[in-house]
Amino acid sequence: MTIGRVLKYLAILVVVGIISLVIAWNIYHREISPTVLNTEEIEAVDQKLSPIMHSLKEGEVPRSQTLIISQRELNGYLNHHTKHGKTVKFTLLDGYIHADIYMKVPAGSPVLPNRKIRAVAEIKLSAVDGLPEIHITSVSSMGADLPEVYAKKYIGKNLYSMLVEKMDSPLPDKFVSSIKVSEGLLSLRFSH
Repeated sequence: MTIGRVLKYLAILVVVGIISLVIAWNIYHREISPTVLNTEEIEAVDQKLSPIMHSLKEGEVPRSQTLIISQRELNGYLNHHTKHGKTVKFTLLDGYIHADIYMKVPAGSPVLPNRKIRAVAEIKLSAVDGLPEIHITSVSSMGADLPEVYAKKYIGKNLYSMLVEKMDSPLPDKFVSSIKVSEGLLSLRFSH
Protein backbone atom coordinates (compact mmCIF):
# COMPACT_ATOMS: atom_id res chain seq x y z
CA MET A 1 0.00 0.00 0.00
CA THR A 2 1.38 3.36 -1.02
CA ILE A 3 1.48 6.47 1.11
CA GLY A 4 -0.99 8.13 -1.27
CA ARG A 5 -3.54 5.38 -0.67
CA VAL A 6 -3.09 5.58 3.09
CA LEU A 7 -3.64 9.36 3.00
CA LYS A 8 -6.72 8.87 0.79
CA TYR A 9 -8.26 6.40 3.28
CA LEU A 10 -7.33 8.63 6.18
CA ALA A 11 -8.98 11.63 4.49
CA ILE A 12 -12.15 9.60 3.84
CA LEU A 13 -12.16 8.48 7.48
CA VAL A 14 -11.79 12.08 8.73
CA VAL A 15 -14.60 13.35 6.45
CA VAL A 16 -16.94 10.52 7.53
CA GLY A 17 -16.08 11.25 11.19
CA ILE A 18 -16.80 14.97 10.83
CA ILE A 19 -20.10 14.30 9.01
CA SER A 20 -21.10 11.84 11.77
CA LEU A 21 -20.33 14.39 14.48
CA VAL A 22 -22.33 17.11 12.72
CA ILE A 23 -25.32 14.78 12.28
CA ALA A 24 -25.13 13.59 15.92
CA TRP A 25 -24.82 17.17 17.18
CA ASN A 26 -27.87 18.33 15.21
CA ILE A 27 -29.98 15.33 16.21
CA TYR A 28 -29.03 15.53 19.87
CA HIS A 29 -29.53 19.28 20.19
CA ARG A 30 -33.03 19.64 18.84
CA GLU A 31 -36.19 20.21 20.87
CA ILE A 32 -37.71 17.35 22.81
CA SER A 33 -40.85 15.88 21.29
CA PRO A 34 -43.61 16.31 23.91
CA THR A 35 -45.76 13.48 25.25
CA VAL A 36 -49.35 14.22 24.27
CA LEU A 37 -52.13 12.55 26.25
CA ASN A 38 -55.61 12.06 24.86
CA THR A 39 -58.64 13.44 26.73
CA GLU A 40 -59.31 10.22 28.65
CA GLU A 41 -55.67 9.98 29.76
CA ILE A 42 -55.65 13.61 30.92
CA GLU A 43 -58.84 13.04 32.93
CA ALA A 44 -57.40 9.86 34.48
CA VAL A 45 -54.22 11.66 35.58
CA ASP A 46 -56.22 14.62 36.88
CA GLN A 47 -58.38 12.20 38.92
CA LYS A 48 -55.22 10.71 40.44
CA LEU A 49 -53.53 14.01 41.21
CA SER A 50 -56.25 16.56 42.03
CA PRO A 51 -57.34 15.07 45.41
CA ILE A 52 -53.68 14.79 46.46
CA MET A 53 -52.85 18.33 45.32
CA HIS A 54 -55.96 19.66 47.08
CA SER A 55 -55.04 17.92 50.36
CA LEU A 56 -51.47 19.21 50.25
CA LYS A 57 -52.67 22.75 49.47
CA GLU A 58 -54.86 22.58 52.55
CA GLY A 59 -51.88 21.45 54.64
CA GLU A 60 -53.32 17.95 55.11
CA VAL A 61 -51.91 14.49 54.46
CA PRO A 62 -53.60 13.05 51.33
CA ARG A 63 -56.34 10.52 52.08
CA SER A 64 -55.11 8.24 49.31
CA GLN A 65 -52.59 5.66 50.56
CA THR A 66 -50.46 5.49 47.41
CA LEU A 67 -49.98 7.41 44.17
CA ILE A 68 -48.59 5.47 41.23
CA ILE A 69 -47.91 7.46 38.10
CA SER A 70 -46.35 6.19 34.89
CA GLN A 71 -43.59 7.88 32.95
CA ARG A 72 -46.06 8.61 30.11
CA GLU A 73 -48.58 10.14 32.54
CA LEU A 74 -45.89 12.28 34.18
CA ASN A 75 -44.55 13.64 30.88
CA GLY A 76 -48.03 14.11 29.42
CA TYR A 77 -49.19 15.98 32.54
CA LEU A 78 -46.11 18.20 32.33
CA ASN A 79 -46.85 18.93 28.66
CA HIS A 80 -50.57 19.56 29.20
CA HIS A 81 -50.35 21.74 32.32
CA THR A 82 -47.08 23.65 31.79
CA LYS A 83 -45.04 25.19 29.00
CA HIS A 84 -42.20 22.69 29.57
CA GLY A 85 -43.40 19.79 27.38
CA LYS A 86 -40.82 20.61 24.67
CA THR A 87 -37.99 21.40 27.09
CA VAL A 88 -38.15 18.65 29.74
CA LYS A 89 -38.84 14.92 29.54
CA PHE A 90 -38.48 12.45 32.40
CA THR A 91 -37.28 8.86 32.16
CA LEU A 92 -38.06 6.77 35.24
CA LEU A 93 -35.33 4.21 35.96
CA ASP A 94 -34.61 1.93 38.91
CA GLY A 95 -33.89 4.34 41.75
CA TYR A 96 -33.37 7.44 39.63
CA ILE A 97 -35.14 9.86 37.34
CA HIS A 98 -33.32 11.18 34.30
CA ALA A 99 -34.54 14.61 33.23
CA ASP A 100 -33.74 15.28 29.57
CA ILE A 101 -33.54 19.08 29.38
CA TYR A 102 -33.38 21.31 26.30
CA MET A 103 -31.90 24.58 27.52
CA LYS A 104 -30.07 27.72 26.55
CA VAL A 105 -26.59 27.95 28.01
CA PRO A 106 -26.21 31.13 30.13
CA ALA A 107 -24.43 34.04 28.42
CA GLY A 108 -21.58 34.14 30.97
CA SER A 109 -20.78 30.44 30.64
CA PRO A 110 -17.22 29.47 29.71
CA VAL A 111 -18.52 26.71 27.38
CA LEU A 112 -21.02 27.31 24.53
CA PRO A 113 -22.50 30.60 25.79
CA ASN A 114 -25.95 31.45 24.36
CA ARG A 115 -26.20 28.07 22.58
CA LYS A 116 -29.09 25.66 23.01
CA ILE A 117 -28.07 22.19 24.19
CA ARG A 118 -29.69 19.06 25.55
CA ALA A 119 -28.53 17.95 28.94
CA VAL A 120 -29.48 15.08 31.23
CA ALA A 121 -29.86 15.62 34.96
CA GLU A 122 -29.80 12.53 37.17
CA ILE A 123 -32.25 12.96 40.04
CA LYS A 124 -32.46 10.84 43.19
CA LEU A 125 -35.75 10.82 45.14
CA SER A 126 -36.16 9.58 48.69
CA ALA A 127 -38.32 10.02 51.77
CA VAL A 128 -36.53 11.13 54.94
CA ASP A 129 -38.40 11.75 58.22
CA GLY A 130 -41.75 11.90 56.41
CA LEU A 131 -40.68 14.43 53.78
CA PRO A 132 -39.53 13.99 50.19
CA GLU A 133 -35.94 14.73 49.27
CA ILE A 134 -35.02 15.56 45.69
CA HIS A 135 -31.32 15.68 44.81
CA ILE A 136 -29.67 16.28 41.42
CA THR A 137 -26.62 14.04 41.46
CA SER A 138 -25.12 14.97 38.07
CA VAL A 139 -25.72 16.91 34.86
CA SER A 140 -24.25 15.82 31.53
CA SER A 141 -24.54 16.50 27.80
CA MET A 142 -23.71 13.94 25.12
CA GLY A 143 -22.27 11.68 27.82
CA ALA A 144 -19.83 14.23 29.27
CA ASP A 145 -20.37 15.81 32.68
CA LEU A 146 -21.09 19.52 32.40
CA PRO A 147 -19.02 21.98 34.40
CA GLU A 148 -20.46 22.74 37.83
CA VAL A 149 -21.18 26.32 36.69
CA TYR A 150 -24.35 25.06 34.93
CA ALA A 151 -26.07 23.67 38.01
CA LYS A 152 -23.96 24.60 41.04
CA LYS A 153 -26.90 26.08 42.91
CA TYR A 154 -28.84 22.79 42.53
CA ILE A 155 -26.40 19.86 42.57
CA GLY A 156 -26.30 18.13 45.95
CA LYS A 157 -28.99 20.35 47.49
CA ASN A 158 -32.48 19.23 48.51
CA LEU A 159 -34.68 20.76 45.80
CA TYR A 160 -37.83 19.95 47.78
CA SER A 161 -36.85 22.32 50.59
CA MET A 162 -35.97 24.99 48.00
CA LEU A 163 -39.45 24.62 46.47
CA VAL A 164 -41.23 24.72 49.83
CA GLU A 165 -39.53 28.02 50.68
CA LYS A 166 -41.21 29.58 47.62
CA MET A 167 -44.70 28.23 48.34
CA ASP A 168 -47.56 30.35 49.69
CA SER A 169 -49.24 27.68 51.80
CA PRO A 170 -47.43 25.31 54.15
CA LEU A 171 -47.33 21.58 53.49
CA PRO A 172 -47.98 18.99 56.23
CA ASP A 173 -44.99 18.32 58.48
CA LYS A 174 -44.73 14.63 57.55
CA PHE A 175 -46.72 13.18 54.70
CA VAL A 176 -44.57 10.73 52.69
CA SER A 177 -43.55 7.36 54.08
CA SER A 178 -41.79 6.11 50.94
CA ILE A 179 -40.88 7.03 47.38
CA LYS A 180 -39.99 4.38 44.85
CA VAL A 181 -38.79 4.95 41.31
CA SER A 182 -38.76 1.87 39.11
CA GLU A 183 -38.61 1.24 35.38
CA GLY A 184 -41.37 3.53 34.00
CA LEU A 185 -43.21 4.07 37.33
CA LEU A 186 -43.09 6.52 40.23
CA SER A 187 -44.77 5.44 43.47
CA LEU A 188 -45.42 7.68 46.49
CA ARG A 189 -46.80 6.18 49.70
CA PHE A 190 -48.38 8.71 52.02
CA SER A 191 -48.13 8.46 55.81
CA HIS A 192 -51.26 8.72 57.95
